Amino acid sequence: MPRNNKRKKKLSIFKKFLCIYCGILLLAGVITLIMLHSLLKDYEEGMPSGTMDKIVNQFTPDGIGKLLSDNDVKVNEFETNDTIAAYFTDKLNDGTVSYKKKAGEYSEKTPVYVVYAGDTPIAKVELESAGKNAHKFNKWTLGTISFGDFTKNLAEVKITAPTGADVYINGVQVTDTYKTESEVKFAPCLHVSDYVTVPTNDVYDVGQLIAKPDITAKLNGKDLTVDYDKKTGYTIYYPSDDELYKSMDQGYIQ
Repeated sequence: MPRNNKRKKKLSIFKKFLCIYCGILLLAGVITLIMLHSLLKDYEEGMPSGTMDKIVNQFTPDGIGKLLSDNDVKVNEFETNDTIAAYFTDKLNDGTVSYKKKAGEYSEKTPVYVVYAGDTPIAKVELESAGKNAHKFNKWTLGTISFGDFTKNLAEVKITAPTGADVYINGVQVTDTYKTESEVKFAPCLHVSDYVTVPTNDVYDVGQLIAKPDITAKLNGKDLTVDYDKKTGYTIYYPSDDELYKSMDQGYIQ
């Protein structure tokens, strides 16, 4: 066989080997990139901040209602998610929404953040683990959202109502679990309570609500008058309170 033919044959084999080798290197590179991409994706998924970015992106006037509903968030039994969303719409329009770790509460096992609208803190978000991903990093999801810590300008909802009255907040009846005092004697009648049966009041404390509540009450089917005072809270009057006060001013009870 001529020398040139042998050389060509060797070159051909070398080229095949080089192509195969390059192909193997390319395949290994592609596999490495895929694995690296998967690792980085799982790592980012395992960072609580990545989950918070997604959550905070939903803190918009149009998105917060859906965020609460989609995650089955129930702030309290007297206010709907629409009520909460309406209250925060103005705050969310005031500035950029951001978040920071909550000092004293944040940990790697339980990430807790404060959400800000501009410079104003509006909510606390706690994340919870939803298991592990393929690379054994935590998968994080929304745990709880609370607003009460950031509505200090709202007064506690304290209600004084006639004993036996049915009291409602936003159409939801207030149960005895919120009752802090029972059958408190009616103040103008204390000095005659030994001689006559006097009306009594019950006191309810439902804590802070996000928005101004609509409070109504009935006693024996009759609508009662509701008044509000910044110091004493909500007072629900007996149907004959005016006459009772008037008679006490005159020094006797009719």
